[in-house]
Amino acid sequence: FFFKQKTAYEIKECDWSSDVCSSDLGIAFLYAVIIVKSRTNYLSLPEIEIQPKPPQPADCMVVIPARNEAENIARAVKSLPHDSVIVVDDDSSDQTAELARAAGAGVLPAPKLLKGGVGKSNACAEGARVLTSKWILFADADTWYEEGFLDAIVAAAEEGKLDFLSIYLRPVHQTFREHVLSPFAEALYFFAMNPTASGTAGFNGQCVLVRREPYEFVGGHGITMKNLFEDVRMAELAQRHRMKFAIARAHYLGRVRIQPEMIRDRKSTRLNSSHIPLSRMPSSA
Repeated sequence: FFFKQKTAYEIKECDWSSDVCSSDLGIAFLYAVIIVKSRTNYLSLPEIEIQPKPPQPADCMVVIPARNEAENIARAVKSLPHDSVIVVDDDSSDQTAELARAAGAGVLPAPKLLKGGVGKSNACAEGARVLTSKWILFADADTWYEEGFLDAIVAAAEEGKLDFLSIYLRPVHQTFREHVLSPFAEALYFFAMNPTASGTAGFNGQCVLVRREPYEFVGGHGITMKNLFEDVRMAELAQRHRMKFAIARAHYLGRVRIQPEMIRDRKSTRLNSSHIPLSRMPSSA
């Protein structure tokens, strides 16, 4: 038998194909690891479930800071109980204020922003200033909710004797770009951080429930006025004053439109005993 001897070119071509195959397998394996770990981290968050309708609605008002949110604001307002929403218009150049008012919200203009201040904190502080309810929910304008959401989250916070509760909502993508990029951005976010073990770093401001008196005690959003990540700063203040805060998800009770640029890197912090996952919260009974 005679064997054809491979040329140097054929050997090089074979090696190159092998390298490409190995590289593709490595990328696929890395992607699978990211997806599995991120999903595991997300599912580690305790789920807030719908509760039987209580005799009296929760003593909770909602503050939505909004700037140029004409596309989203009516949906957010209409998804919440009537007369429960204050929209703080942060110098919008579109019809955000008019559409919020038509949807049933009370509308306030945000006060003039001080030098170095952050618009969202400024608007949240103004909304909270006029409220006297026991609980305040700070919600982004691109979120919306199922009936019973407020009652469910307040019941969870009351049961756990919490002062601050950050709630992750079900992500929704609308544009082609969001469908392509956002899921991977979300996977990277949860791959890099386990919210139940990252303490304050996992505290997400898109939907935050606070007990009004502890919120005012730590200084509210007024003290986070110069912090870009006002949500993390709020959790750090709660931690410093030994108040109870927790992180949960409400996958079936609320939604949030996720855009790739919304996924932010967060610094991991050591878990502190004042951070109590809902799965470990004591019963109020």
